[in-house]
Amino acid sequence: RDARNYLQDIISMDPKNVAAQNNIGIVETELYNLSAAKVAFQTALTVEPNYADAHYNLGNVYWMEMNYQVAAEYFQKALDLEENNQAANYHLALCMQKLKEYEKALDIMNNLVANSGRDIEKKAQFLGGRANIYRDLGRFNEAVGDIEAAISFSPKNSKLLGNKALTFLHSGQIENAIATY
Repeated sequence: RDARNYLQDIISMDPKNVAAQNNIGIVETELYNLSAAKVAFQTALTVEPNYADAHYNLGNVYWMEMNYQVAAEYFQKALDLEENNQAANYHLALCMQKLKEYEKALDIMNNLVANSGRDIEKKAQFLGGRANIYRDLGRFNEAVGDIEAAISFSPKNSKLLGNKALTFLHSGQIENAIATY
């Protein structure tokens, strides 16, 4: 028996168990059964329309489908219900970046960086995200500054080093890009 069967058993005993329905959606998402995941999350929302986790998880499914506008709507709904949800804020910023709404993306990411507290992994993640927005805006010095700050928090993160090299490449600093690798 797998997790889906176990969760289906729970739902058959308690059809209004939104947590179990949401978890089926998560399992389906991890298996890349996105249609089934959407059905599970929508079912949870039919029972409990204000279930922030299901809105957030639907946003992730639409993100995976590259439907950034709809994903952003679900992330925003999750935030309307749970305003301090860092994951929903982060993913909303990524959607805004994909939709080329850079100032909105930057505002969200600035807030995340400012409020990341002592969680250095989160701070590094948010700095890296903000650096990507700066790079898209052609603000390469700010992008490199954020990447270097992120690397100081997470020095073994090879993705950040690649991001730094890519930023140098976009800014025409080929020698620095090569040296970074």
